[in-house]
Amino acid sequence: MIVCYQLLQKTAQAQKLINDRLAESPDDPRLWCALGDVTKDDSCYVKAWERSGRRHARAQRSLAASAMRNDDYAAAVGHWELALALNPLNPSGWFALGYSYMREGDESSALRAFTRVTQLSPDNAEAWNNLAALHMKRQTWKMAFAALKEATRLRRESWQLWDNYVEAGLMCGHVMLSLYGLQRIAAMECCHKVSLSSLDLLLDVVSRVKREGGGGGATNKPRGANVNEDLSVLEINDSDEEEG
Repeated sequence: MIVCYQLLQKTAQAQKLINDRLAESPDDPRLWCALGDVTKDDSCYVKAWERSGRRHARAQRSLAASAMRNDDYAAAVGHWELALALNPLNPSGWFALGYSYMREGDESSALRAFTRVTQLSPDNAEAWNNLAALHMKRQTWKMAFAALKEATRLRRESWQLWDNYVEAGLMCGHVMLSLYGLQRIAAMECCHKVSLSSLDLLLDVVSRVKREGGGGGATNKPRGANVNEDLSVLEINDSDEEEG
């Protein structure tokens, strides 16, 4: 009945019903959380947490969400940590914790949280994207490229992801896979949005490859050294993307 009143936006009736039930069950943390939902009063969630013997994860999730709405990410981190200690199989909670850590500038903890998201929910493209962004910022390119392979698998129409894929691939020496990434962007009719840094990096890598691989029968060429194809006619199947 409480939920019905909430759905119908009958706040006064919902609040009265909750208070009536609290008079009978003052230690029920679910009722205190419901009262917090209706009144938007965080003290109700605190009361739920206390009355539960600090065992009601929902109370901490609600406090965390409230802190995030108020841009208090330091407080949100504390609430999410408490909630996830009780209910660790919550990918959305780990994602919110990772985001809060990012806003606080704690990259190592953010990496830990987003890694946990991908373990619990491997098809979460945004978590893979955030992992990649953090690794690119730290210049751990192999980890960034691995994350971007997953992100682009899940969101194949995002030119921003493919642009990062190109850059990370080149930094790892995966020239052919980076060319494939450029093809994907060109096919989206937004190739004008490819970052100049990625194109400059590609030209630099190709020039270096030609310089190091030219003549002398060198056998220690970097991967993708034989890049002589024109991009417009280069054909790489989706299966090739899984190389490396």
